[in-house]
Amino acid sequence: MGTITYVLRTSLRLIFKDWQVFIWSFSPAAIGAFLYYLFGHWLYTDVLEMGKELIKRHISTPGIENVLYGGMIVVLTAFLFLLIHWTFILFISLIAAPFNNFLSSRVAAKVKGESLVEVSPQTTEVGNFSPGPQARWFKRQMQRLGRGIKYVLCTFGTELKKIVLILLLTIIAWSFSLVPFLVPLSVVITMALTAVNFLDYSWGRDDLTFKGCLKNFKKGLGVNVVSGGIFLCLLAIPILNVFVLPLAVIYFTVLYTLNYQA
Repeated sequence: MGTITYVLRTSLRLIFKDWQVFIWSFSPAAIGAFLYYLFGHWLYTDVLEMGKELIKRHISTPGIENVLYGGMIVVLTAFLFLLIHWTFILFISLIAAPFNNFLSSRVAAKVKGESLVEVSPQTTEVGNFSPGPQARWFKRQMQRLGRGIKYVLCTFGTELKKIVLILLLTIIAWSFSLVPFLVPLSVVITMALTAVNFLDYSWGRDDLTFKGCLKNFKKGLGVNVVSGGIFLCLLAIPILNVFVLPLAVIYFTVLYTLNYQA
């Protein structure tokens, strides 16, 4: 528990002491909230107005008209509430994917004490870039494209193995949950999967092979599984899970970095 407490304290300190970590952490939630606000505004203005006009067109009795209009407001409100409750965290998770990559990279650099300018290879390359003739520039771009395609093809197999493993473990966990005496094992596998989902940002950044990922996970097996269980519970709490999502990315990045350096 000492390691978990230390990593959690470090993660919280990074959120509130580094303004870039704070922005990367909560930008997805702010963007999601704004988009849902726009959707809600559309429901209560355009859709509600269309419904009101439709009621007026077919109902001439004022009392019934008011009842139907009030019922429509209740239905729209219930629909919006259920939509937010069921989809908001999933939508935020989707938006957060690119933010989490930057967030994990910066947190790792802070923990390692590296120069933050060196975190992004593109930044260094642009700083040393000399345009030169157009033909040379075009050739350089083609070389970069070729290296990029080669990198994607080389890493595709590794990423596919990770996805297959995650899906396989998910199916196994679900199957075990159907058998009463195997339910505890199903819970442990689900806890491990939660940890894997957040550790994958660090694994991908360091280009770990499939075997490397397994080796790294087994190195801190107990802490990884227990940490996955803690965040599995926290992510199940509505509203709180919006703030726990970036915290989990930071936490497992810190945990991975310390574990990898050990």
